[in-house]
Amino acid sequence: MKRLLTYLLCSLMLLLVADLQAQGDKVTIEKNGKTYYVHTVEQGHTLYGISKLYNTTVETITAENPMAKNGLQIGQTLYIPAQGEVNSDVWTNPVRIEGGFMIHRVKRKETLYGISRQYNCDINRILELNPGVELSLQPGTELKIPQNDLDMPSTEVIEPGPNDGWEKHLVQMGETLYGISRKYGVDPDEIAKLNDGLPEGLKAGEEILIPIRNELFVQQTEEIEYNLEMKDTVFIKSRYNVVVMMPFGLQTAFIKEGEEGYDREGKTERLREISMSFYRGMTFALDSLQKRGANLNVTFIDATTEADVLAALQRDEVKNANLIIGPLQRKSIEKVSSYASRKGIHVVCPVPQSNKVLLSNPNLSKVFPSMESEMKAMAEHVANTHAGENVILINSKDVKDARMVQLFKKYYDQALKASPNMTLKGYTEIEGSSKFVGEFEAKLSKAQRNIIVVPAGNQSRSMIANLQSKIQLLNEEEFQVLVYAPDDWLNYDFLDITYKNRTQLAVPSAQYLDYENPSVTHFADAYQKEFQVDPSKYAFLGYDIMMFYGCGLIQYGINFPNNFESIDLSGLLHIAFDYRKTGMESGYENEHVYLLRHHEMKLENLHAH
Repeated sequence: MKRLLTYLLCSLMLLLVADLQAQGDKVTIEKNGKTYYVHTVEQGHTLYGISKLYNTTVETITAENPMAKNGLQIGQTLYIPAQGEVNSDVWTNPVRIEGGFMIHRVKRKETLYGISRQYNCDINRILELNPGVELSLQPGTELKIPQNDLDMPSTEVIEPGPNDGWEKHLVQMGETLYGISRKYGVDPDEIAKLNDGLPEGLKAGEEILIPIRNELFVQQTEEIEYNLEMKDTVFIKSRYNVVVMMPFGLQTAFIKEGEEGYDREGKTERLREISMSFYRGMTFALDSLQKRGANLNVTFIDATTEADVLAALQRDEVKNANLIIGPLQRKSIEKVSSYASRKGIHVVCPVPQSNKVLLSNPNLSKVFPSMESEMKAMAEHVANTHAGENVILINSKDVKDARMVQLFKKYYDQALKASPNMTLKGYTEIEGSSKFVGEFEAKLSKAQRNIIVVPAGNQSRSMIANLQSKIQLLNEEEFQVLVYAPDDWLNYDFLDITYKNRTQLAVPSAQYLDYENPSVTHFADAYQKEFQVDPSKYAFLGYDIMMFYGCGLIQYGINFPNNFESIDLSGLLHIAFDYRKTGMESGYENEHVYLLRHHEMKLENLHAH
């Protein structure tokens, strides 16, 4: 009886000790006086993903579960030491692994950038997997985080060889992995491997291990070695490798209607025409650069499809490039810039794209200014040029226009506060509609010029057309009206040229072609003679991009991004460059914006006056 009672008591104790407690999505158990999480391996789980799930390391898991070193099996049970107090009210990210992804539950004050750094993955990949999350990131929102090998830091332990070793480096504020790798002459990937993949990135004040460089790597990099932190240090090579990636559509150029892969909507054909214009403009720039002493080895690569891009990244010309221009498509740019960032190759985004492409891509520069830069330029110009006049802001109330309206208000108000001009006053805001019933005319002034600001785009065409009708009905002698709007308005065929001139329609624009400029007319004449067609804006763009970056290589070598503001701008035809770094670990945006207005049946540059 006593033996039975003892058995029952022990069984009860074991049951109490083995009581499984749900902790959010995790389960704990007591073993040998310690608390462990119990994890059952499912399809898609990896040691790295599981280590992140329980906020521990791969080494800690394999120390407690030696069999895991040989690989994971579906259904296998792992015991993972619980770190500190287990609290069901505070979750540890990621909360689970599901469908091959880590699931991150957003906490208060977390940002997408911070989350991307936490998992050492590209922020654009997170945006792809979680559509719409950039519009609203709320606490409790669950995000899919990639856990494939490309997004994971390696867990391989590097042991020093007979002639190798490591030294310590104290990370300084503002240092980047690539800058440190150049300083010590080693591969960035080797530094990451030696430091468990740097899963939390670099932190100022932290010591990291640096592998002592070997002679093979020195030979491979001595030509391009420079210190990114030393702005004034210039290392000039005799020859630079430039790669231009464009959707030339070489594989689809001869596919006929009815055949597989035929371009029914004409998208590939349009991209092909744009690419050929870029190419032709660039060839003219290369001739000019050669006369300036540049020695550039330029390779043009077809980058129409994602398969083309992936194949290009395996080519020696790309691996050995000092500069990559293109591609044009968003996803292709992201793939190329991600690859180039690891290799320390600068990439140029040559067409309008969101500033999101610059996030976590310190080696990327974007030629076209953002919508924010354009609205800032327009707001500051209106505030500083039209002091004391009747400024009317028309708010379409369309959700797609809301950002433009918000930005105009922000920068106009800032200009008001900063200006010493006492006559400067605020704006009158009215709601736009398809009819503008009464209110618009009631707000107009006969004594002052009326400055009408309309931050509205293509989705508000009906409102824009009706505004045109309202203004055209006004007596010109009684009402002076000037209109400011986004540059898309230049392409609206329903806006009458007489209306544009009467209102002196003004827009912010990245490009300005002045055909009274002898350099512009000379280029246009030479281009027409060579190709029997007038140059498009993309031909001018190709010329200016190749000239600017080519001059950068001539003057500063591959250290030109640290000297953007000093690159020679003479000889450019229709675009200027004023680069600003958008973040410590992000790329450069060209913030230069022209203010163009219709005057006497042509466009003129307001900043030239």
